[in-house]
Amino acid sequence: MLYPNPTDNICYVELGNSNNELDEVPVFNVLGKEITTMVHNNVLSLANQPSGVYIVKITLNDGSVIAKRLVKQ
Repeated sequence: MLYPNPTDNICYVELGNSNNELDEVPVFNVLGKEITTMVHNNVLSLANQPSGVYIVKITLNDGSVIAKRLVKQ
């Protein structure tokens, strides 16, 4: 769903064969502060963020929520 992980700067969000669409994809640091939201084309940019662990909260249009851990090198 998130690749590559770990990442250097750019990460992609992919749903596979799901019929759902992405509703929103905010990214949080380990303190719970929202640092960015996916803008377009299923691409997350962590270019302006320090190395560390981030939580990506993927909300689909059917209301389901998936949380994934993302590591930036």
